[in-house]
Amino acid sequence: MLKTMAQKADIALIGLAVMGQNLILNMDSKGFVVCAFNRTVDKVKHFLDNEAKGTKIIGATSMEDMVSKLKSPRRVMLLVKGEYTFLIYTNILFVVVSVRQSIIVLMNEKKC
Repeated sequence: MLKTMAQKADIALIGLAVMGQNLILNMDSKGFVVCAFNRTVDKVKHFLDNEAKGTKIIGATSMEDMVSKLKSPRRVMLLVKGEYTFLIYTNILFVVVSVRQSIIVLMNEKKC
């Protein structure tokens, strides 16, 4: 089962191949809270249940979930094959813009 914590992540990393997993573990060892995401969610679950067991690393099941678990300003690192970079980047932009629009709508409704 994916870890769900109230604590927000300092950074998210997309791409759980060997380099991505090691970078996440390194950031965790330096005191950063990291949100791990991969296109195939089973890889996130496996990473959290094995290599990342007993750490503060948070898993995400979707781009929206990942963005919701990040502190502001949101920081995302991509470690994916070149052919996937543009697709993932545009999806992140869409999610961030959608979240920002939702916040603006809520602020206007509540007259903040």
